[in-house]
Amino acid sequence: MSSDESSHDSREFFSIAAKLNMISTEMAQQLTDEAIAGNSHPTQIILQKGLLDNVEIDIVQTLLHSTEIIPDYEILDVLGKGGMGVVYRAKQLSLDRIVALKTVLVSQIGNPNMANRFEREAVTVARLKHPNIVAAYDFGQHDSRLFLAMEFVDGEDVEKLILKQDQLDEATTLGIIRQVASGLSHAQQLGIVHRDIKPANLLLVEPPEWFPLPAGVPMVKITDFGLAFLTQEQSVQTRLT
Repeated sequence: MSSDESSHDSREFFSIAAKLNMISTEMAQQLTDEAIAGNSHPTQIILQKGLLDNVEIDIVQTLLHSTEIIPDYEILDVLGKGGMGVVYRAKQLSLDRIVALKTVLVSQIGNPNMANRFEREAVTVARLKHPNIVAAYDFGQHDSRLFLAMEFVDGEDVEKLILKQDQLDEATTLGIIRQVASGLSHAQQLGIVHRDIKPANLLLVEPPEWFPLPAGVPMVKITDFGLAFLTQEQSVQTRLT
């Protein structure tokens, strides 16, 4: 790699970290100057100074090489991260659509239980076909990284809505509960239990014109079946949990 390419990568790395509020803009410029002056790789400097953890470094590297991580997907930005992985907003190039792309954290790939659990989530979500449940599109593995492409839902969750409004009116509350019950009933018919229903896992969007909801009531999309299990395989799932 030429010195110009190295300088560009360093600038981009620290710029992305600053945009994600992992470091300050001033710190990004300082680290860029230090990396260029010492001809050092940005991750080496970050680790030496203890500014980012391995997960955060992986996120920055992923966004830095956005079209090289998963074939047919361009990763655009971060939607969230948790104990099981990182969720990105991405573009599926072949179908020209925006998706939510969930990946297992690189640091956890070596854990067979985590890989099995992630694959089980993908298979579970793919079986669910209901308007109130986030749909699964694609699942696979590339360069030891498992990924799950899901329907992208551009809306806030119920937890944020409650914090914003303090309390919900009766019609909205009833509308949300009925939709969640309908989605969970569908899952139950397939022998699937969510196990982590909470306001943060209930996304709200504007309903299509044809969807039968009272005026002003948002449409619910249940997400994160990461703790779901197939009831007929409880012994296996108990060990995974």
